[in-house]
Amino acid sequence: MLAVTQDPRIGTENLQPQPNLQPQPQVEPQVVLSEETFGKLIEGLVASQGPQARPSEAGAARISQLEESLS
Repeated sequence: MLAVTQDPRIGTENLQPQPNLQPQPQVEPQVVLSEETFGKLIEGLVASQGPQARPSEAGAARISQLEESLS
């Protein structure tokens, strides 16, 4: 971006570059989901994928074990 200054001596505009600014780091937006909202999102995703997305019986048992160990 250039700053435009009026030069009164000759009545023309001089374009003067601004000093180099340090680039600002890109900041990823932080999204915080409640456990309930996250669960609903996952349920909706699984439902949208159809039956092939359901875990096997062994997988479902393992998921239950993990959930119990977390609570």
